[in-house]
Amino acid sequence: MIAGVSIGMATQGLKPVAEIQFMGFIFPTMEQLICHGARMRNRTRGRLSCPMVIRAPFGGGIHAPEHHSESTEALLAHIPGIRVVIPSSPPVHTASCWQQSAILTR
Repeated sequence: MIAGVSIGMATQGLKPVAEIQFMGFIFPTMEQLICHGARMRNRTRGRLSCPMVIRAPFGGGIHAPEHHSESTEALLAHIPGIRVVIPSSPPVHTASCWQQSAILTR
């Protein structure tokens, strides 16, 4: 539901930033992200785009062992229309958030 609402908001001109609690919980959103969000520009022949950000923490530090061994970002990185950004440290994350907000406000 989070991805579907974000996609709808993005196609109507808003710039949503959605957050999924853990990267392991992104699987229910994959159908909406892949079949609708990533293909929106091609499907509408450029009339609509889907500029949105979905944040999802993964890896060490989240204290959820069932979510440590997944590499969901690899699945998303191979889908045309989706960009995956993984910051290497907290300062890089902060800088990328500021950069992303500057891109979204254009």
